[in-house]
Amino acid sequence: AQRAQKTQKAQKAQRAQKTQKAQKAQRAQKTQKAQKAQRAQKAQKAQRAQKTQKAQKVQKTQKVQREKNEATIQRTRKKKEVVTVQKRRRLFPFLFVSAAVVLLLLSGVCPVQAADIYFSDGKVVSPAVYASSADLPSGCVLFIIDGLGAAYIYPDRDGEMLDGNATGTASMPLFSSLQEKGFRAVDVSLVNPVTEKGHSTIVTGYSNADSETVGFAGSSVQDVFRENGFLCFGVMTRGDFETMRRKFDAVVYDPSNSVTNAEMAVDRSTSFSRTKEQEEIVEEVTQVMIRRAGEAPSYVSSKTTAERYDGYNRWGIDTSADIVDLMKKYPDQKYLLIVNIGAIDSTGHNRGYFAYLDALERLDDDLAAFASECLRNGAAFVLTADHGMTFAAADKKGGHSSSAYKKCETSLRIPLVILAPGVPPAVYEPKAAQKDIGPTVLSLFDITDRLRYADGKPLPVRKTSSLTVRGVSGTDIVLETSSGKILYSSAASGGNTDDTYRFFGLPKGDYVIRYEKKGLFGGTETQEIFLEADTDLRLQKTGQKTGNEGAGGSGGSSAQETGSDPAGNPSSEKAFSFYLRPAVCLVLLIAVNGGGLLIIRKIIRAGGKTGNGRRNLKKRKNRVNRSVPDIRKQRHPSGQRMQEESVVFTFPEDER
Repeated sequence: AQRAQKTQKAQKAQRAQKTQKAQKAQRAQKTQKAQKAQRAQKAQKAQRAQKTQKAQKVQKTQKVQREKNEATIQRTRKKKEVVTVQKRRRLFPFLFVSAAVVLLLLSGVCPVQAADIYFSDGKVVSPAVYASSADLPSGCVLFIIDGLGAAYIYPDRDGEMLDGNATGTASMPLFSSLQEKGFRAVDVSLVNPVTEKGHSTIVTGYSNADSETVGFAGSSVQDVFRENGFLCFGVMTRGDFETMRRKFDAVVYDPSNSVTNAEMAVDRSTSFSRTKEQEEIVEEVTQVMIRRAGEAPSYVSSKTTAERYDGYNRWGIDTSADIVDLMKKYPDQKYLLIVNIGAIDSTGHNRGYFAYLDALERLDDDLAAFASECLRNGAAFVLTADHGMTFAAADKKGGHSSSAYKKCETSLRIPLVILAPGVPPAVYEPKAAQKDIGPTVLSLFDITDRLRYADGKPLPVRKTSSLTVRGVSGTDIVLETSSGKILYSSAASGGNTDDTYRFFGLPKGDYVIRYEKKGLFGGTETQEIFLEADTDLRLQKTGQKTGNEGAGGSGGSSAQETGSDPAGNPSSEKAFSFYLRPAVCLVLLIAVNGGGLLIIRKIIRAGGKTGNGRRNLKKRKNRVNRSVPDIRKQRHPSGQRMQEESVVFTFPEDER
């Protein structure tokens, strides 16, 4: 037992010794690691401090260098400015004289002003007198019946179905009586019997227009009217594509184009510049549109199909009538209202031939009442269509744009009826086109501005017409009747200072324009024209095609084509045309002035080599030294030091 006890004690002592040794070794290892980590931290801290010092030193060096560079740039710029000022001062008199000569010559070559001359009863009158006697409309309602063919409302126009049978004419006694009081074009054709393209052609005057064309600036009648102070509104159940809607100050339209589910929307444009009063008018019209849009479902709530279609049309007419009635409160504000009713087209497509005629007859009362209301308010009423409608047979439904229908006369012939102040009753039988509608609407208001892409011409709807004469720069112009009576002479009015003359209120008939070109290549020429509608004429040399635009405008034979001018002098066929003369003058002007400037430059270059040149050089140096005292010392390119009060002025190489 004693031996076992001793053995246990010895083992226990040994284990205790081992444990103490292990703990001591661990403590030593921890101490070494901690010391090593401290040394590494100190080294890293020293490296960071060293890098920071280097970066600060580099930044300081860069800052100093930038300041030096900026100072150098400023000194160089200052020197260049001084030299530039000197150059300008020396060349200013020559440039001033050259500019004066150019302006003097161009004042007779390229004037851009336009003169407006107004006539009443064959006499020149003031604009105020003309405005009181011209009988211009207060506004315009362009009423588009979607899918209305001319054969269905014109008794003197025959139509034919695909099976060869003749079409009938709707009985519209009220509107027929109104037609007799206005202008009616019998033969109006179109190119593309499609709703989008038809509406696009009407507003742009371009035969191949589409929705993209309408979106271009200055392309539509809305753009031209707005430039002349008009407000533009729309009531569109068809033809309401996006680019068309953007042309209106406010528009109400049917996004679904559905007769049975009429849910109208209203858009008001904020992109146009308007006066405060115009903003108030647009706001009132918008409120009318919003109110009427909420009432649209009640117009198509009938259980009878014919009454629903008729109600859809009546909603568009009632909404338009409210807008026309509202504009009576603002007699000084002119406006354009474009209206489209779409149920006639839908009837032809969905209900057939007999329902189509019935829909037109149901439209008679509302259409005649609305047209009469427009006339009572002094507004122009223009009725037309985007395309016609063709039926395969009397018991079939109709179409207009598919291959079977698009070449038929009933699809390609549309009506055009104009009721307006100053428009006498007339039946226009010559051929006309859908592209003529836009220019004709503008002519109702004596607006001579051109539609940007139009290839149509205004029709002779008014009692009087306007004549625009362009290309008369540097020319004395005389307007005479065919009998030789002088109506206007620019020489008698103080001479010609304009490039364009616009004559308003001219009666229809034959006129002679005599123009005299002054100068070396001057001469007298004449241009004969038959004025039937608004005409745009560009003067040009006899023997060339006349630049007329407008119905009835045609260039007659001038006296010079027979070998003599009106005074009996020899013909001036060999003289330069009006377009070549200004070019010759400009070329000569540039050549003379360019040669003069080259000579001046040569004299300035040679001036530094003569005695007078050296004296002028010293004067310039002294003058600049007094204004710029901090120019550094430099040496002249010739090697000679030019010093005064410890300041040296250096002239560039090209100004010694």
